[in-house]
Amino acid sequence: MATMCFEKAGDAYREKWARAAGLLATADRVIITNLERGQASLQKASEIYESIGMHEKAATCYIKLGDYKRAGVISFQSLLVVHQHDWSQDQKTFLLVLYILLCYKPIMILA
Repeated sequence: MATMCFEKAGDAYREKWARAAGLLATADRVIITNLERGQASLQKASEIYESIGMHEKAATCYIKLGDYKRAGVISFQSLLVVHQHDWSQDQKTFLLVLYILLCYKPIMILA
């Protein structure tokens, strides 16, 4: 209902937000009984959230899908964009190296 109202009002941002929220609610409701439909709803919601800049919501959807790498990438990119003016080049480089190590190298726990 909200999606239609925002669509008629010409508010594309809130229309997408309402659509993603509806998909997320649908996923939460049906994922227990219909895994494929729930996952499809979560995937679409995450894409919409990402397209409108709601990175935390998108990351949450990816976590629910089990795509932790994608959630981490979105969270990291969001962190860099939001706080980039506060950090020196050395700090940005350190975070980038840390990100690469965490995402692309297995973490070994020494016993």
